[in-house]
Amino acid sequence: MTAEAKGASQEEARQGTLKLLEASQARALESCRSKHENLSGCVAAKMSSNTTLMNSLGFAAKKALQDAIVEDCKHQSGACSLVKIEDPKCSVIETAPIKTEAEGKAESKKGEKKK
Repeated sequence: MTAEAKGASQEEARQGTLKLLEASQARALESCRSKHENLSGCVAAKMSSNTTLMNSLGFAAKKALQDAIVEDCKHQSGACSLVKIEDPKCSVIETAPIKTEAEGKAESKKGEKKK
């Protein structure tokens, strides 16, 4: 993931970027944990999404589906490691020089003479 922030100084932009990355880091870790470190939550979600199918099955088929759901969730489970943030790389955006009012009028007059 990349993040971008602008600031009046390089340090201000760096801090803004780090703030954005830290928020994304927290969301990524929470998402990973809810998906891979929550076996009972996975089983419950899959069971609830298959409620109508479960109600129509016989005892043996229902048991086979439950076992398959548990195995599927076990294959998805694991431990989430830390999400790392790299040091932001700053770059200066070149902007066009700001012209004074007198310079702007001089350029306008040059453009009018050429026509």
